[in-house]
Amino acid sequence: MHLSLNFRFKEFSVHLLVWGSLVLIPFAFSYLQGGGEREHTIRTIRLLTIQVEYMIIFYLNYALLINRYLFGKKIAKFMLANLLAIAAVRLIVFIWHDTFFPFPPYPERGIAAPLAPAPSFRLQPFIIGALSQVMVAGTSVAIKVTTRWYEVQAKMAALKKEKAAVELQQLKSQLNPHFLFNSLNNIYALIAFNPRSAQLAVHNLSDMLRYQLYEASKERISLRKEVEFVRDYCNLMKLRLPKNVKLTLALPESDEDIAIAPMLFITLVENAFKHGVSAAKPSRISISIAVEEGRSVVCTVRNTSFPKTGKGASGSGIGLENLCKRLELIYPNRHYWTAKNEKGEFMAQIRIC
Repeated sequence: MHLSLNFRFKEFSVHLLVWGSLVLIPFAFSYLQGGGEREHTIRTIRLLTIQVEYMIIFYLNYALLINRYLFGKKIAKFMLANLLAIAAVRLIVFIWHDTFFPFPPYPERGIAAPLAPAPSFRLQPFIIGALSQVMVAGTSVAIKVTTRWYEVQAKMAALKKEKAAVELQQLKSQLNPHFLFNSLNNIYALIAFNPRSAQLAVHNLSDMLRYQLYEASKERISLRKEVEFVRDYCNLMKLRLPKNVKLTLALPESDEDIAIAPMLFITLVENAFKHGVSAAKPSRISISIAVEEGRSVVCTVRNTSFPKTGKGASGSGIGLENLCKRLELIYPNRHYWTAKNEKGEFMAQIRIC
């Protein structure tokens, strides 16, 4: 993956600014040193040549040697290539300076310029220049490695986002059949003792499926629509509840402009009706959705616990497991999820910040 155009432009701007500043240094340095016009010219050209030398070593590493050898784990070849390049460029510049632009005369220091300068090799300035080039190569490595790190991080973030999107879509595809399976089971049980109510339940289910078709596929929906869906589901379930079940609903009626991910709360509600009802023992289901502190949405579901066993436990846990995964993907570090079973009562709560 390549870096974004925005990052490339920033990278180019930084390079241009740094090298532009370095190119201006020779002019300022030469001006501060004083001397005649010839001295200014020679000093400026010599310093500009050194800047060009730096740029050659920097971009030779940045564009070629680091990618080919260092990232290819050929450390020895990388070091050898740098040594040869530094020595060659340093020698060419050294000869160029002594041949065409020898040190200017400094009469005040008693140093006169030779009338016909000849190339000469001086070891100390050569080594100092070479060490400077080594530092330039090291700077190139540091910048290139940092850029490579950014590229890797950007690629990993994109892959993580793509993976999360695929996983979320898979979870949604599992959620709809899971909900439909539970609803059809309830209607099937209702047909046996109240066909009229079963017909109304089918009609109600069709409205709920329409909601799933047009709303649940969206990334965000209004809290009001999600609450209406939960209320419709509870009304559907009430048609088959025995008289020993006490159902308490506390659902907001407000039209507050709060957007949430669809189909988050229905898993807890389904779980309550599936595991919180006994045909013989007193049962309780309490469902509450509230808005706290202006923006936080809290869904709390409590129910008596009558866990299904044997054949009735088929598929148990799929809904809650998917819910946890969806919360992690949609609201990372922005949700609080808890579930506990104590003294025969199951309590689950989702808080979305």
